[in-house]
Amino acid sequence: MGRCVTNDVHLLLDLKNKVNVSLITYGEEAYERFVRLCDKYNIDPRKFRIEVEMRAKGASVGNTDTYFYGEGRRFRSVKEIVRFYDPHPPITVSDEYIEKQILKKKLDLDRIIRQTVELCEPSVVKLKAEPSIFPFFNEDRYTTGFYDSRGRYRSMCIHPYNKTTIRYGKIGWQHTSDCMCSIHRNKSYWRRLTSKALSIRTNSILNNEDFMETVVGMRSKAYLQYLSDGFIKNFSGILPEYELSQTPESLYTKYVIDEYYPRCAGKGLTSHLDIAHFLAKVFNYKNTQLLLKDGEQATLMGVPKHKMLINGKKGGTICYDAYENFKTIIPSKNAIDYFYKFVIEFGD
Repeated sequence: MGRCVTNDVHLLLDLKNKVNVSLITYGEEAYERFVRLCDKYNIDPRKFRIEVEMRAKGASVGNTDTYFYGEGRRFRSVKEIVRFYDPHPPITVSDEYIEKQILKKKLDLDRIIRQTVELCEPSVVKLKAEPSIFPFFNEDRYTTGFYDSRGRYRSMCIHPYNKTTIRYGKIGWQHTSDCMCSIHRNKSYWRRLTSKALSIRTNSILNNEDFMETVVGMRSKAYLQYLSDGFIKNFSGILPEYELSQTPESLYTKYVIDEYYPRCAGKGLTSHLDIAHFLAKVFNYKNTQLLLKDGEQATLMGVPKHKMLINGKKGGTICYDAYENFKTIIPSKNAIDYFYKFVIEFGD
């Protein structure tokens, strides 16, 4: 036990009020702090006396320890006194703290609720467990994993909003990337928006010359020939010659049309005008090509899976040549106006 220095006088620097130097005993200084804490925890300081000891050895030699004597025992801290009066005090924590702890541990729904109960006062447990406060409760509850027939993992939503949807033979299932329920609607916005735009463009190539001239920038016949020339150039030496000698219409029917520069590259855009300008460039004729359908089609043809040439195998990768080409595209005002109206009417 160290030397008792309760009544020893020392200099006290009060830096909060600039520099205020005063003489005070260790006991007086400790008692002032103790009174402030007693007021916070509703403790009567008159029931305790204080002793301060100075450490005589070890790495912390010269530091002081404060002990509180009262209620027939010695306490090493105010927290010990608080626990003495109430062994099971209610724990009050912020919503942010609870959310951080739950996300950190990645608990399942049942354990999330139990964890919340442990962290909250009983009177507010129900309130703090509401999905409106912790929206990821609902997301965990309504999201499930699924492996399709090709072994690819699919994130599926089973929210009641999708009760009439059928995916993989299961009623009430929807891909989270396409889901419009209250949980996934914001997250799936870009995928839904650009998928609809691509669908309109694909369906318009053979029967909507106004769309082709306004958005794509080239009439249908000329565009199909443009795609055919690019396809032959890309796959020369890769696909058999008989595949490359088909008519532009046959190539378009057999293979997949897609944008060369990925739509996902604009996902962070928020302004309607910026989105319209981006889509006008994406769906411009200079940014398109015919692709193999997928890796399965490439295997059937006996050719390797060439990166950036197989639909669905790009993985969001942006080829340098495609990026450089994309920067040079200048969409027409009519194309930008078309997509601006499209984005507005699409909503959220």
